[in-house]
Amino acid sequence: MLDTTPKTILLVEDDAVVAMNESKELKNHGYDVISVLNSHKAIEAVSDHNRIIDLILMDINLGNNLDGTAVAKLILKNHDIPLLFLSNYTEREIVEKTANIIFYGYVVKDSGFPILDASIKMAFKLHEEYQNLKNQKIEIENQKKELQAEITEKNLTQRVITESEEKYRNITENIDDCLFTFERIDKVLKPVFYTNSVEKVTGYAQSEFLSESTFFLKIVYPDDLHIVKDKLKTILQSKIQVSEEMEFRIINKHGSIVWVKTKINVIRNTDGIILKIYGLVSDISLRKKAEEGLNRSTENLIKLNETKDKFISIISHDLRTPFSSILGFTDLLIENEHLTEVEKKKYVGFIQESSKSMLELVNSLLDLTRLQTGRIKFEPEKISARMIIKNSINALSGAAFKKNIDITSKVDPKVIIYADNILMAQVFNNLISNAIKFTKPGGEIVISASPSKKIRFFEFSVKDNGVGIKPENIPELFRIDTKFTSEGTAGEKGTGFGLSIVKEIIEKHGGNVWVESKYGNGADFKFILPIASPNILLVDDSKTDRILYSKIIKNITTDYNVEIASNGKEALEIIMATPPALVISDHLMPEMNGYDLAMEIKKLDIKVKPQVIILCGDIDRSVLVDYHNLGIEYVFSKPVNLTLFKTAVEKSLRKRLTG
Repeated sequence: MLDTTPKTILLVEDDAVVAMNESKELKNHGYDVISVLNSHKAIEAVSDHNRIIDLILMDINLGNNLDGTAVAKLILKNHDIPLLFLSNYTEREIVEKTANIIFYGYVVKDSGFPILDASIKMAFKLHEEYQNLKNQKIEIENQKKELQAEITEKNLTQRVITESEEKYRNITENIDDCLFTFERIDKVLKPVFYTNSVEKVTGYAQSEFLSESTFFLKIVYPDDLHIVKDKLKTILQSKIQVSEEMEFRIINKHGSIVWVKTKINVIRNTDGIILKIYGLVSDISLRKKAEEGLNRSTENLIKLNETKDKFISIISHDLRTPFSSILGFTDLLIENEHLTEVEKKKYVGFIQESSKSMLELVNSLLDLTRLQTGRIKFEPEKISARMIIKNSINALSGAAFKKNIDITSKVDPKVIIYADNILMAQVFNNLISNAIKFTKPGGEIVISASPSKKIRFFEFSVKDNGVGIKPENIPELFRIDTKFTSEGTAGEKGTGFGLSIVKEIIEKHGGNVWVESKYGNGADFKFILPIASPNILLVDDSKTDRILYSKIIKNITTDYNVEIASNGKEALEIIMATPPALVISDHLMPEMNGYDLAMEIKKLDIKVKPQVIILCGDIDRSVLVDYHNLGIEYVFSKPVNLTLFKTAVEKSLRKRLTG
């Protein structure tokens, strides 16, 4: 029967307003909350035997009291309560302080309540599993002690032995950990015992391990095999070592990768020869996944924090300048009653110039933020590069006319690219505007395109005969954290973010941008854009198959990137965000299978839909008919015929290029 009693959470937060808001949110979602404002009250609360606390939410900064990490250590020393850190801190040193504390998560306060609620539920689940495992181990130890006591009894009957064996068997067969035993028989160590749970961990039956001494080594993940062999060699060759412990990956019978922890204890004779080996194998995939997630989060937080600090420093400086100018001239206009109309008009002009500069900076920041966070809609399609360039030239002709600069497009009308129309207009507007800015009156700007050395790409050039760029400044041009800007030949101002926006857009399309310049002799900004999507999406729930087929695809199509998804639902999200040239999907998958994915792709409201190839472990004729009715031309049985598969991939990509 499910326990519906509300869980009690101890919230340790020194800010009374924050504590009140967090308590209210938690109570609204069905939790009982005990809120305390300092470390001493927290210790008193957990020490109160009349209260049962199910989880602790611990702030790190607790004012003048002990900080959250110190309080956590004191509490967890005497109490087994799941604990989550809830803090605004993301710095490396703060996150690392929590590393030696047994806790169940680190949640940044700004993450929102859904993430906090999910973290709380995961903490309860992990703690429950931990308690179950601990209880099972205690029960096993108790059973072992009982068994040993019974064995020492002189009048132990066969009935008692049988009952004890039955108890032991029930325990070992119902725990998730696998126990095994090797014994020396005819001078050779051979497997004599594996519990049924070996099948839970590996997918293989007991008989397969008992029939072959080295069977376990055959399923070790290739990259980890040398680690396992080295540790086994060490303990087998030693005369005194009695135990070993190792963590490594295996490939289970279903093709999935499983992390395991193996503990080995050996019994030796007086000569140091191993007589018996006792082993315990535990599935630690969940723990490893949690560790990897925490490590990724920590690295991302550190990186984001470093970039944020540099970015804020630049922005605060750039916003301060126009604000100072505006405030200075408005003070003059207000306080000085004797200004002439000419002076007033001049000062208002300065205010207008500063306001425009600030607006341009804010707009650039918004564009850059939307690009980096994916909030700009990205809809690539086949478009005429010449038409986009023509529109950009027309839009900027006024600025070019003022400086008597000639802009020429040498792009052939037949040059078709696979790009987002609006974003590409922004690229050409930025680059042509930049060229006008740094070209002297009477100068020339030439825009051209030619096939790139990289297959399926065109190389574009926006070349001017302006002032050029100093060699030491070139590495800074496209970086957001070291904003670089300078005045144009007519004193034009810029935000310094235009080229960062260009870089983000070009890379979003799968291309790259660079500049060639000799100081005093102009600059040539070059970039490449695809004539079709540069990505192939591989969808398969088996990690082994994903590794295998991604290598096969890369060998077949060296100029395409291979993206990975583990199920149809995940694949659909990728397709909607950035449509690939081709989708190669497994048929049978959890959450959304290949057929449902193909159906959803057909329904998508996107301008260019990808071709689809299906891979299937066991093809039924009715499955083939269903896929063909959807317009899927190629359905292959695993393992694929490489020649036929290569032909299908090449034809599908060719159809995408010419369709």
